[in-house]
Amino acid sequence: MSFDRIKGIMPIFILLLMLSSMAFICSDDQKDNSGSKIYLFNAGTTDGDLGGRSGADGTCQGHANRPAACTHACFAFISSDTDNEIRDLQKNPYDMPDGKFYGPDGAVKIADSWADLLDGSIDVSLANAGVLPGGSEFWSGTLGDFSINTSFNCNSWSSNNAGDNGCFGSADFPSNWINAESDTCASLLTYYLLCICY
Repeated sequence: MSFDRIKGIMPIFILLLMLSSMAFICSDDQKDNSGSKIYLFNAGTTDGDLGGRSGADGTCQGHANRPAACTHACFAFISSDTDNEIRDLQKNPYDMPDGKFYGPDGAVKIADSWADLLDGSIDVSLANAGVLPGGSEFWSGTLGDFSINTSFNCNSWSSNNAGDNGCFGSADFPSNWINAESDTCASLLTYYLLCICY
């Protein structure tokens, strides 16, 4: 092959090399889920027996309210024991990414990041974000610092007995929204199950 011919194809070769490098970088970026859009939604009302952590997760994963944009992980937004608190959802085995939090239709932003979500105050109430109906509450089992409330989690979400209690959050408050009050886990009292997905 002549030197002139090599000179002629060299720009094409360099262009192809640059394009393949860019494709590799884009592929790497897709693996990095930071900056993801994360959604909160409700999976209907229930008493305190959610079937434990796994049962609650399963309800969220299969619920009709799950946003179509959620093609990855989906979990219940509850604290069930000291190793499975809401503030642990970014750790193994959940591995939720960081990103901005939205209501189920993706239109109203709730928080800018996990740190913002867990700092005790959100941008808008869950009711205003379309996550829950106004005036409603949701099971959380969670204290204000997003750790488990060991005395109020309906026996790790496996009890609907009147003698057990669970704490719940409020749809109406953008501050102190995760730990509003507590109530019996009994089957005649139901609260919403809150879910998170991306």
